[in-house]
Amino acid sequence: MSENRHTHTSPPQTQKRIIETATRLFASLGYDATPSHMIADATGLNGDTITELVGDKSDLYLKVMEQAYLTLKASQDAAFAAFTHDQAGVRRLADHHLDFCMTHPEVPELWIHRWLGMPPTSREWRPAISNPCSTAWPTSYRIFSPPASISTGRCGP
Repeated sequence: MSENRHTHTSPPQTQKRIIETATRLFASLGYDATPSHMIADATGLNGDTITELVGDKSDLYLKVMEQAYLTLKASQDAAFAAFTHDQAGVRRLADHHLDFCMTHPEVPELWIHRWLGMPPTSREWRPAISNPCSTAWPTSYRIFSPPASISTGRCGP
């Protein structure tokens, strides 16, 4: 395929379409099983256009993972902001995360492929996107600690 079939879209719109398409493919197949030409075919663009707009396959994968991280982080931040120190609060937090996974199934699929396989070795991974829970949960664990006014000498209701 030598020409761009979607020349009427702007570069930012085209970049977004490339990242969305690559997200679906990487989530379904993993990094190694998603060749660059498959991404090009699925977007209707030639490989040179994709490389010009978002970089090579490894660069694109990092952009996909960063977008997945930012989407997950925004959801977690909203859930933790509404957290209450009771059983209902824990249930709402769990429900919020399950709802997120049902609404954005590509995000957990990407992390599963990422954790089971090796990332591209030619690029440095930012710690935040290599393990999303390592950045959100440690600072948020304090929400699970009972307020100082509650005695912790007893376990259970």
